Amino acid sequence: MGKAQEGENEVKVMKIQIYWSKDWHRRWLWSPVFMGSGIGLYLALPFEPYFLWSLLLLVFLCLSRIRKMLFPFICIAFGFFIANFKTQILDIQMIQKPLYSRIIEGKVLQVEILPSGEKRIILKLKDETKVRLKIKGDECFGFQIGDEISGNGHLFPFSSPLIEGSYDFKRQAFFQGLSAQGVLNAKTIMIKSVSKSLSLESLRRSLTERIYAALPDEKGAIVAALITGEKTKISKS
Repeated sequence: MGKAQEGENEVKVMKIQIYWSKDWHRRWLWSPVFMGSGIGLYLALPFEPYFLWSLLLLVFLCLSRIRKMLFPFICIAFGFFIANFKTQILDIQMIQKPLYSRIIEGKVLQVEILPSGEKRIILKLKDETKVRLKIKGDECFGFQIGDEISGNGHLFPFSSPLIEGSYDFKRQAFFQGLSAQGVLNAKTIMIKSVSKSLSLESLRRSLTERIYAALPDEKGAIVAALITGEKTKISKS
């Protein structure tokens, strides 16, 4: 019985070797799939693995004598390692409790127009952390991307999944480099300094606003999404 089982295992190994020898020239077409599987495996873990473990596993597989046959597992390990490495180098300090009625001051990195007409910005604070803020109020403000502004507002932590398997806003914010979300009172906004440089993001924002002005309906939202990648005004229906 044992010899028969060993013989079956040897046959399976030979079949795998034959398959890879025939399909070896197309292995790189499958590598993104295997790497994505490794990234998905990392994100599915309920705990944070030690960075050294993923590195040692990758090195062990790469130095193996049968590394040609282990190519899919090497790609999976590489994807796992890349995801783990990015988590380590980000080191985003996310707030854990709400911070009310604070003076929020920083540099405007991004401006978005939501489907409701409200504006949302990403602000880089003095301590180099980034926060996403919704402008509360109908007052018109004249700041642009690159300007330094300050105002009164509230900061809140990102919410974890409400149920197991649901969308994880906190994890998404972490990989976007965001430390908190919040609201900024439009009446209290002050422009402290105006940016004199013309960035790619400001050009993108200017072009998007021109498209919205020329095509204010759903067509404008679709045109802006195709040209500048701005999708916030596309209705979900």
